[in-house]
Amino acid sequence: MDFGAWLYQARVARGWDMRALAQTAYMDAGLVSRTERGCTQPTLDTVVRLCQALGVSLVELAPGLDPQLVLEQPEIDNLGPALTLADADRFVRYAVRNPDRARGLWAQLLEAGPYSPAFRALSQTAFPTNLSPALTWPYPPLSADRVVEIYHAGGALVPHDAGAYVRQWRQHEGHSLASLERVTGISDSVLSRLETGRERHIKLATVWALDEAGTPRGLTLGLYWRVAQLTARIDRSRTYHAAWLGWSAAEGQLVLALINLWRWLQHQGAANGWLDQIRFAS
Repeated sequence: MDFGAWLYQARVARGWDMRALAQTAYMDAGLVSRTERGCTQPTLDTVVRLCQALGVSLVELAPGLDPQLVLEQPEIDNLGPALTLADADRFVRYAVRNPDRARGLWAQLLEAGPYSPAFRALSQTAFPTNLSPALTWPYPPLSADRVVEIYHAGGALVPHDAGAYVRQWRQHEGHSLASLERVTGISDSVLSRLETGRERHIKLATVWALDEAGTPRGLTLGLYWRVAQLTARIDRSRTYHAAWLGWSAAEGQLVLALINLWRWLQHQGAANGWLDQIRFAS
């Protein structure tokens, strides 16, 4: 798996120089150069943004990194039963335009199901204008099967979702963190942060190693790719690009909060009807 070599070939095939690719991906040309030369291990967010700039999907990328890896990526139905990235984006834009109405809808969602006290308290105090990037949203118990179900339905995924899948897969396989470290070469501390959704800089090489250890091949990679399609849109830099079509750090926190709230509704079986409310309101 040599993403740098693949990236170089894909860029040259399009007749682009590094600056053109960097500008299209809204990143520093030096990062593109270091990635192509293998001088850095790119994060999955970086890989997703570069691939989006090149117009390449995960299905197209995977065999370029491993000819034996053929994936079928689920189609995303923005009117289907799962809360999608497009739904979250519409809600953010709605909250920016109509903060009072968005706060009212948020209050209704909070009344729809029994959340953990920690989630309810944080949600009531943090929406919609004073969100901090440092907030950590309490996450409900969610089975690996439910995570996979959301993925195949085209739903947006957050780091906790993929982490819940990895943790339950590891336990099902009888691995401790230490034994999985020996299998994958990923330190137990990184594995722990991945499983709890606290790893901020998820490397492509890390996800690739987990995917090679798991079954079916490609599922872990697909889950984390879906996560990165969300997190790559959050601009955490101090200089916000005027042309950037993603979210500010505060808007990104609102997206994470919305999806976590939706997970609580799913966990409590109280989600029916609320997806239409979110879609029609925004």
